[in-house]
Amino acid sequence: MSAKRQTYSQPQKKKVRQIVLRHAVRSLTEERTSSTLVPVGRFDSLARYCVHFAREYLKLDLSEPMAALQQHWAVVYASRVGARDPSNLKVLFLCGPDPLNDLDELFALGIAPENVWAVEADEQAFKAAAKQLHNGGWPIKLHQGSLHEFLAVVPEQFDVVYFDACGPLFGGKPKTSTVLRELFLNQRLGPLSVLITNFAATPRDTEDEWITRLHAWYAPRYFQPAWGEIDGAMAIERIGKPAEFHAHLKQHLEGYYSDFVTRFTIEFASELLPWWRVRALKGARRAYFAPDAKLACAIEASIADGQIVTVDGQPSLGILLDSTGHCQLSPDQYQFLWTVALARDHLNGNDALLEILTKDTLEDAKLCDAINAVSLVRNYFESIGGGFAQHNSDACSDALREVLDHFRWFDSPGTPAYQLFCDTPLPNLAIDLLMGVYGYPYHVNLQKLKRIEYTAKITPMYTDVFVLDQCRYMYDLVPTLAMFGDALPLTLQLQLRICMNLIRLHTHESCRDLYRGSALAGMEVEGFNIHGWPDRVVLK
Repeated sequence: MSAKRQTYSQPQKKKVRQIVLRHAVRSLTEERTSSTLVPVGRFDSLARYCVHFAREYLKLDLSEPMAALQQHWAVVYASRVGARDPSNLKVLFLCGPDPLNDLDELFALGIAPENVWAVEADEQAFKAAAKQLHNGGWPIKLHQGSLHEFLAVVPEQFDVVYFDACGPLFGGKPKTSTVLRELFLNQRLGPLSVLITNFAATPRDTEDEWITRLHAWYAPRYFQPAWGEIDGAMAIERIGKPAEFHAHLKQHLEGYYSDFVTRFTIEFASELLPWWRVRALKGARRAYFAPDAKLACAIEASIADGQIVTVDGQPSLGILLDSTGHCQLSPDQYQFLWTVALARDHLNGNDALLEILTKDTLEDAKLCDAINAVSLVRNYFESIGGGFAQHNSDACSDALREVLDHFRWFDSPGTPAYQLFCDTPLPNLAIDLLMGVYGYPYHVNLQKLKRIEYTAKITPMYTDVFVLDQCRYMYDLVPTLAMFGDALPLTLQLQLRICMNLIRLHTHESCRDLYRGSALAGMEVEGFNIHGWPDRVVLK
């Protein structure tokens, strides 16, 4: 038996394969309803909570309109989610020379052979796989070629994609990050689906590159894998004194990398790619953002006000926030903007993270263009009432500014329901909804996120199982900007707010700023607690 065969067939790998594939199939079939971020039962429970509060504190009986709302939403939900048997699921996986390792498990779970695609780029591995499948009599679809090219061209949607990269994230030729980009960009996963990734630990010869890369990603954040939640003011120290943070990253490198391979995938699918798609669509760009020249001035003003100097026209972090801790560019509130600036300052020109942030294009837009624009408009509330962040207002189109200035949620300040519920809704909620209409995000069910570590020979491997929900039962209810305004009826507002609240229970620990401030019920209320970030389970 070859060494490669041993790697594919070793007991730990077999155990991991069984765990992840069984979890994927169960999540999409018998547990399908609980795999969505807004199950019907949870929606109904939060609706009853709202009816109770309105009756007790506003003397307003919403039982009849809420009953009609629930009935309507249940129909929309059922039409978007549906039901699946294992034999209905379509599966794509990287097969290697031994495809039967995965296929035996898939067929045992009820997957139909005609619904399986196997992809292998290496010629020798492809020949070995083809021979094994011929001998076994399994007429699945076996494709020789790179996975990223397959995802870019073949217009198929899959329920399960098993991306067993074997190499590290951002490693390989083509880079593994390119596969993730094409997978999400081309919507190759279904509206409710499972992505399984398997990445190797950081190579020892690229340790310094990873330390610099992780500095760009984690320095602006409150949350740190080795520290947990810490004072945001310390972000300035991490940004301004990279040598000290680099020493910390070197000491905890595998812990940060283990967190990053999960977090990057989630944030890219949930926020960054949707923002990028909106920025690339010219009609959406005109609808949401100021004309390019005015938007560029707003971005430049935000950089100046935050005291980030520029070098050759690009943001540089030679000067940081002022001594008062001015929050216009507070790192946690603008974490991706800071990540772009740190990446430009410190990463090598051919670094994979720098490439996806500042060089890759979607139509004529770069991801950094989207980050700059969206970071300002989604913090529009800082400019309300003559606030200090005028550049956030200047970044908006006239139409978006008109909506954000005049639209009121049913519990906004000045309404009878103001302060009745947990959070006061701010304009970022409308922005997140409007981004989702065009952006088609994939949100991750944090309760079903599995994170596993095992050792292949001597190499630590990090396997993640993401149960993904595009939440179209919510986004399809959202009107486009031209229709978003005072005419938004109470029942529709309630539907959206209930969905946002339940989605936020997952994003609080996975996408910190997404639907921030959307809680109707306090997180301490039983049944509406946030879902925690799962530890990575080490299989011996």
